[in-house]
Amino acid sequence: MDEYVVEAADVGTEWVRVAARVFPGLLTVSKAKRERKKGVLRLNAERLAATNTRVALGDRIQFHGCTGMHSQQHLQSHEDNAGIEMQGLRRVYEGDAIAVIVKPTGVHVNGRGVRTVENALPMLLLASSSHSGAGVLSTPHAVHRLDARVGGLLLIAKTRCAESHLSAQFENHSVRKQYRAILIGYVDTKALVRQQRLHFAPSHRVGDDPLMISDSDVLYCSEPVAGKPCSTALRVVSYSKSGRYEWLTTVDLWPLTGRKHQLRMHMAHIGHPIVGDDLYHNGSGAIGVASAHDDDGESVGTDADLLDGAEAGLFLYAIAIAFLDTDGNKRSFAIDEPHKFARFRHFCAYNSEKKKARGKEEKTGKI
Repeated sequence: MDEYVVEAADVGTEWVRVAARVFPGLLTVSKAKRERKKGVLRLNAERLAATNTRVALGDRIQFHGCTGMHSQQHLQSHEDNAGIEMQGLRRVYEGDAIAVIVKPTGVHVNGRGVRTVENALPMLLLASSSHSGAGVLSTPHAVHRLDARVGGLLLIAKTRCAESHLSAQFENHSVRKQYRAILIGYVDTKALVRQQRLHFAPSHRVGDDPLMISDSDVLYCSEPVAGKPCSTALRVVSYSKSGRYEWLTTVDLWPLTGRKHQLRMHMAHIGHPIVGDDLYHNGSGAIGVASAHDDDGESVGTDADLLDGAEAGLFLYAIAIAFLDTDGNKRSFAIDEPHKFARFRHFCAYNSEKKKARGKEEKTGKI
């Protein structure tokens, strides 16, 4: 496999055009699109990435060798054997009893279908060796779940002892998970405190927190979910402009309780839903709607709204997790936010400037 890491000069160019330029086996954009459809040309290990996606600094374009029969058969046999195309699935840590992996977006953790994370774990992880007899699980199990549309760190047990030990921590809310999200609008924390939608003191005891969410710049939302206590910690990371939403706010979130969809519900409650949330947002700011398509069925065009939606999906990602291992040691793991977050902010800011320039031109024309 050949791989190209996007440089500053490439930023803003459609990824298939970059691929056609840097890989000698492609040469033309048309051929790059054909290789993408075959699954041998990928963006950030994602199969069938939209052809109009524009690259950001640090993006990785993979070309799985030539398009000969051997290369295609190898890829197909791997997919058939796995029963799933696990783009982005990788290990962050693996011990004999516990592992931490990165779950790709768009894939269920488990379920009836073949395309699940758990079905791919035997090929990703080594079998446990130090625990004998009935203590070893026949296949590794995910100890918690992430929604199909949410990617990021996932905790895996390889033995029954580890599964029981970690599950107990989740029941006691002692496992700390951190998410990165992009919210619609400008999150004015002072105004939200005045409105009593956010507050300074957590309703759920933080305790000895390895992810340091007791910082002074962290606020809390404690709106009940389904009549049950629910608490989320929030910290603003950055603000950025948007042609569609005017403002976007990037935040870190910590669910201090384990209610279903609590992060999405709490962000909607404070008036700043997560970008791409189709359950708790009325859809007036829905993204990714295209007015035209190319021959491959991909969205095309340079409209500001389309560029804002170039990376459709839910902008929520699990970036850190902390827990106690089976020996009682504190463990914490963290990863960077996905490249699509920076790419989305970049093009939203670009659209904002474009919209501002159009407004000035129209104003000048009227004068």
